Amino acid sequence: MAQVMASLPLHASRRQLFVPQQVLESHGCGIEDVFAGKETPKLRAALDHLLGEAREHLGTALALLATVAPEVRPVFLPLAQVERDLARMSRADNNPFVPRSTSRFRTLWSLWRASRSRQFSA
Repeated sequence: MAQVMASLPLHASRRQLFVPQQVLESHGCGIEDVFAGKETPKLRAALDHLLGEAREHLGTALALLATVAPEVRPVFLPLAQVERDLARMSRADNNPFVPRSTSRFRTLWSLWRASRSRQFSA
């Protein structure tokens, strides 16, 4: 879900929609609102709904991580990136139609820090 929301600018420019239409409609937002590339309160509400669901799934995954054998936990390090990306997308000043790239150094830094944490370490 996080990748779908992060790729929204690219997909909208190609008139592709990977955001569930049911979520858009439940918040009164139409497909053309997304393709227009303008942030509206209805679209923001739909994306906030998806962010909430993504956070729930991430929370479940991180809770289940404690049951995984310690030597296998490093496989799940990309979850640390998802956590950071969801936090960035949740900020009030985040425009979903402005592409954001993450520097490779920041990615490596986040993964290294997570690898040193008790949650992911073996």
